[in-house]
Amino acid sequence: AAPAVPALARALGDTDAHVRRAAAEVLQQLGQAAQAAVPSLTQALASDDTELQVVAATVLGSIGAGAAAAVGPLVDALCGEKTSVRFVAAGALGAIGREAPEAAVPALILALGHERPQVRFWAAEAL
Repeated sequence: AAPAVPALARALGDTDAHVRRAAAEVLQQLGQAAQAAVPSLTQALASDDTELQVVAATVLGSIGAGAAAAVGPLVDALCGEKTSVRFVAAGALGAIGREAPEAAVPALILALGHERPQVRFWAAEAL
């Protein structure tokens, strides 16, 4: 599985949304073995494709501490306008664990006041 990670990471930048999402879903199944894709997953967080953003944040969370380089972009996603992306980003920050707190705590505390219970829940879990 690990040899496929570079190709899957490249596929995250494909012009076809279906290809991007399929690559992200396969990376999600790989979990920590997808660590080499962190830079591409981080770029996917900035996509206009909400589904891709959600799956990218989920994959980063499944990678855990190995995705510590994505903390800044995950904090940005947590502070964004898309609720579905916000609560998955909060969960991912929690999954990254001890690598995330200093950069993420202020945004997670702010998210505790979000109107959506899912965002509040995952922010509390991450803290």
